[in-house]
Amino acid sequence: MTVGIVGLGLIGGSFAKAYHEAGHRVLAFDTDQSVSDFAVLSGAVDGPLSEDTLSSCDLILIAVYPSAAVDYLREVITLMGVENVTFSAVQKGEATIIRLDGEKLGALIGRRGETMESLSYLASLVANRLEGDYIKLGLDVAGYRDKRESDLTALAQRIGAKVRKTGRSFAMEPMNPYERRIIHSAISKMEGVRSESKGEGRDRRVVILSLIHISEPTRLGM
Repeated sequence: MTVGIVGLGLIGGSFAKAYHEAGHRVLAFDTDQSVSDFAVLSGAVDGPLSEDTLSSCDLILIAVYPSAAVDYLREVITLMGVENVTFSAVQKGEATIIRLDGEKLGALIGRRGETMESLSYLASLVANRLEGDYIKLGLDVAGYRDKRESDLTALAQRIGAKVRKTGRSFAMEPMNPYERRIIHSAISKMEGVRSESKGEGRDRRVVILSLIHISEPTRLGM
């Protein structure tokens, strides 16, 4: 298969490497001609993507817009006083996850991931401010996203199983939107239970209810 990639920034470069290592023919274009030339000369891609070679591509990936999000994040992180941060990108389903690694990144995570989610939201706005297909973008700081998702998913499954068994609903402690989405997602995959958000502002929480018998919510301490 021949893959054409437009943009050799963080995202495009990651795709180019992955397809090239998988044995596919990779052609690439970048607005910075020196970047394109270096990619070809170093063997990172098989050749330039141009009007002449475009028709030979079986798949074309546009990886331009997220680079603006990465540039934005670099500026914000610098202003926050955080240094020596490395960027990488992974594809997770339909979403592109920008991964930040380094030392002393707590300021980028914030209380229960709130700062991380705010940065993720702003980066997504930057990535999608231009015309084109919507880009689903996420941010993971030092593996916090994966760990938090794993912990909250396990918690939701335990409570969901208890609600299904007892028929009694539970109101969880207040959570931010990011955490509530994880709980809702986990519960939606379980039979016999459902979830909904109740409350306003910082008191907004997820209530898990039985589809067999619904009773008044009982607070669950965490």
